[in-house]
Amino acid sequence: ETAEVTAAASVDSVYWLGVLPSNARLVGELSKVFYDQLGTTSNTIDIGLFPIRTGDFTADDDALRADISTSAASSTVLVSDHASYGKRVWEYINGQTTDPQCDCLVKATLKDQAAVIGGTISLQLVWSHG
Repeated sequence: ETAEVTAAASVDSVYWLGVLPSNARLVGELSKVFYDQLGTTSNTIDIGLFPIRTGDFTADDDALRADISTSAASSTVLVSDHASYGKRVWEYINGQTTDPQCDCLVKATLKDQAAVIGGTISLQLVWSHG
């Protein structure tokens, strides 16, 4: 999925990038984030998990990846910690101790500084059923 970020996007702007079942296992080395330059200094994005239905779990805006610098166009693996490869999606959610058995929205959140350059954020999700 690809999301367009405008040059006027503010801090905490959120962009939808997909849906995953909570019991899916992420293939860490193949799941990647691609992004254009969105700023010149301290622009970052977080990739998190959000509930579709209220009460399924508490949203975690950096569950999958935090502090991806977007001060230059690039790409990176979605899951930075090799020890987390193969975890089920629900295991990435902060404070979640059991599978909520639901679908999870995957979203990018603009952090630290408003975007000063428009561009795209794309997510390549590779997963298997738990």
